[in-house]
Amino acid sequence: MNPGKRYLFAGLTVLLAGCTQPAADSPPSGIEAVYTDFFKEADTDRSGTLEAGEIGASIDRDFAGLDLTHDGVVTIDDIYSKEQAEPPGSTRNPDLSSHLPYDTDSDGRLTAAEHRAHLLKLIGEMDIDGDGLISFTEYRVTRRF
Repeated sequence: MNPGKRYLFAGLTVLLAGCTQPAADSPPSGIEAVYTDFFKEADTDRSGTLEAGEIGASIDRDFAGLDLTHDGVVTIDDIYSKEQAEPPGSTRNPDLSSHLPYDTDSDGRLTAAEHRAHLLKLIGEMDIDGDGLISFTEYRVTRRF
């Protein structure tokens, strides 16, 4: 084999090796770990799929985690109290829509119904095969990790 072809072959081998998936038992990292942990937490019956009841319970837990004042709505104050301390000299953006664009009536208050409708739309898009269940593969593909 001539030297040019040898280097090309070696380069392709390295490139293809970089494209392989990590071993199944490799722990996920970064955003993949966050989404993997979320899926595992939501899959309470450990079936490997998310069913309607699990999805509903997960949406309710998510909203409760956002509604820090426990008043049934999420406002800009809930958002800012959940974030890290604001940098000195920063100006708080009072527009909830920049933080939660699914405040559909733009009243600055995200209701549980608005939150649920938005998440159910996203979840519906995840159900690629239309069986009413979200498999981890569907979840993974639609979350793009």
